[in-house]
Amino acid sequence: MWLRLDKTSIPHYEISHGQVTFYNAKYLAAFVDNDDPTIELEQCFKVIPREVLKTPWYAHVPDDETEWEPEWHMAYARVQLTAVPLHEAEQHARTLVRSIIAVHHPDTGTWEMRDGHLLYVNGTRRGPMTFGPRRPYVPEFSPRGDSTARYIEAMKSSSRHITSESVGLLQDALKLSQAIKDANDAESRVLASVRAVEHANAWATGGRSTWDQFASRYFKKAAARVRAVEKIGNWVPNALHGVPDRRPSARKPAALIELQRELNVSVLPDGNYVKLDASLDHVATLCDIYADHWTIRPLTEIKDATESGEHAHRNLLDFCETFEAHLSRLRRLRNAAIHGGPITTTACESVSTFAYNLGHQILNEVMLAVLTGVPIDEHIDAYRQDHVQRYADIEHRGDLSRLFKPAYAIDNTRAEANDVQSEPSRPTTTNPEGTQEESK
Repeated sequence: MWLRLDKTSIPHYEISHGQVTFYNAKYLAAFVDNDDPTIELEQCFKVIPREVLKTPWYAHVPDDETEWEPEWHMAYARVQLTAVPLHEAEQHARTLVRSIIAVHHPDTGTWEMRDGHLLYVNGTRRGPMTFGPRRPYVPEFSPRGDSTARYIEAMKSSSRHITSESVGLLQDALKLSQAIKDANDAESRVLASVRAVEHANAWATGGRSTWDQFASRYFKKAAARVRAVEKIGNWVPNALHGVPDRRPSARKPAALIELQRELNVSVLPDGNYVKLDASLDHVATLCDIYADHWTIRPLTEIKDATESGEHAHRNLLDFCETFEAHLSRLRRLRNAAIHGGPITTTACESVSTFAYNLGHQILNEVMLAVLTGVPIDEHIDAYRQDHVQRYADIEHRGDLSRLFKPAYAIDNTRAEANDVQSEPSRPTTTNPEGTQEESK
């Protein structure tokens, strides 16, 4: 496994410790793909990285990337691993390199590990085609899709001033939220999320119940509703703005054009929105349009789940069962961490997104309670009661609009922000950040 580090100084070109060898990037780059027969590798390297020095690798390297960068203050780390599953190789390598560096406490901002890796198995290159960019891509800001102002406007106003005590509580909640975001692996994210739930439980109930009982009682129905809406918000706008046949000679169906006119809403400068509550009446039409397309499967599932209030309620209960299963696994992982039991990366990754969403969902409600001047226990209880009433309205009255309309206020005054933004340029996927906003 090959990794990259920035802001390093290796004046003697190469240093090794056990399975890890660090190479000065400029020195190593001079030998990569160099076919000079006069070079004696044994004289140039203590640990010869033959896999990168032999037959060149003809991968397509984007114009803004360099496969082996000739930078003096950069290093490549070569990590030899044995008996490690391929899907865990990168994490094992990064942990080993971080540990070797951390025990020597380099100055802040130096010896920083960058994104990307190259994997060789028995000398043969596998995995990613290139290292990729050193840092994650940060898109430029665009007002399209920024709905924060609408959410703030929809919040219940409060005449009560924020006190120093309230500010302290907000600071604690923000620290917990940031800890979840800053977690750089699944285990850290899981434990940070559980810690956030435990704090919220203490603030809201005084710790009268365990943290998992608190999460199940007050947030299970809300989380299940978000998952149901998220599925609709992923697939319906994607079908609405896509086409069932992408061949140049194919024409867009007239029924699809008519649905776009009826369900699209343009809100400047935010962008285009889809009226999701209204779209439920037309999912059957979308199923007919996409009958021969792979999108038919999720569209059919949505159609079946929203045919009636009873079906929608049953679908929500299915998501509630999934919530309980994830919560049970999260509880076992937390207990294992506290009592020194085994924790596997695979188990943590299986509930990492669930934990991320749950932690932020609960912290969101704590901060909303403080910002709207409502005691936390009252706000959390009203939040639960609102969702109990939603489920009853959906089951008994068949009011599927109750899936969408958010209730920010303790008196159940509901903002009419029932449109969910869509991104027609690409299929939407599960996004923890976006889920936070929906959970409000």
